[in-house]
Amino acid sequence: MIGSSIYVTTSHTTVALDATTCAIRWRHVYKPVQDEVYAVNRGVAYLDGRLFRGTGDGRIFALDAKTGKQLWQIKAGDPLVGEFFSSAPIAWKGLVFIGATGSDWGIRGFVIALDAATGKEKWRFYTIPMGNEPGADSWKIPETAKRGGGAMWTSYTLDPAAGELFVPVGNPSPDIAPDLRPGDNLYTNSVVVLDALTGKLKWHHQFDPNDGFDYDLGAAPALYTSGNGSKLLVAGSKDGHLYGIDRATQKVVFKTAVTTIKRPPTPPTKEGTEACPGALGGVEWNGPAVDPSSRAIYVGSVDWCFILTLKPPVVYKAGQFYFGGDQRGSPTRVAGSTGSTATAAMFCGSTTPKPRSLPA
Repeated sequence: MIGSSIYVTTSHTTVALDATTCAIRWRHVYKPVQDEVYAVNRGVAYLDGRLFRGTGDGRIFALDAKTGKQLWQIKAGDPLVGEFFSSAPIAWKGLVFIGATGSDWGIRGFVIALDAATGKEKWRFYTIPMGNEPGADSWKIPETAKRGGGAMWTSYTLDPAAGELFVPVGNPSPDIAPDLRPGDNLYTNSVVVLDALTGKLKWHHQFDPNDGFDYDLGAAPALYTSGNGSKLLVAGSKDGHLYGIDRATQKVVFKTAVTTIKRPPTPPTKEGTEACPGALGGVEWNGPAVDPSSRAIYVGSVDWCFILTLKPPVVYKAGQFYFGGDQRGSPTRVAGSTGSTATAAMFCGSTTPKPRSLPA
């Protein structure tokens, strides 16, 4: 919401609504240039009278916030190999930040900063390092990094005082088949912290190395100051945990389960392996929220187990799903397994917080 206007999106449409009457002020409909990888959109960014969003065919464009007139459009991703832009970008200091979506199609993930006035690319950071880039040795078979995933589904977090951009990075590919890509597979399933003006890596934290259970970091983290003055980052993962990380030391200060946890000791097998949470469980699109007055953290989570089945051989084909097997809901009954969203809250003023129940 900007002024008296609310801006909302669908897969192809951007609409400005009067915040008082809900009357439509303008509507812009994007017509794809190429076949879309996946038609989904999670919102716009706003800066200096302009709106910015991505598309299912790898484009990014800007609109005049008052009229809906398109100001510029660029091709920033290749839909033929599965690159597209679903996440809501953020904009700051003349830059628009957005990352490519498409881990499950076997892309090599990246984050870019664009000039808000022209759409010109100012910097690019690959979330799957190769060659001499830091972290490249975490892919023990370098060839696998070319299709390593590490894409972004949702939005980002910015600390304007520190000039730091916090990027939640998704799963590695091929999904379900970690033995095909030995190593920690940086920077998948990680929070990556970048210098927002240059795109240089400052630090990172990886939650699930060499993941075989589709445990993306699919939601933007939250930033806050604890009761003892420490600057913390809190992130919810599809692995079913809420993590608190000290930004000064990059150490985990708490890890709290917010779903049923059943982590198999081995990767998925041909016979099928049950994991809790499953591929559609844990913390999904919406990240944690911090209430400074009560010093509580709230996070939505889905308590849903899955059975994952390895099905080799795994063959990469550009623009198609790059999976190592099947994923399906488990018959196991756990709290919230009907698909409802459970909410967890915890004290955030201590470095050793304890779970707290919500009032009725």
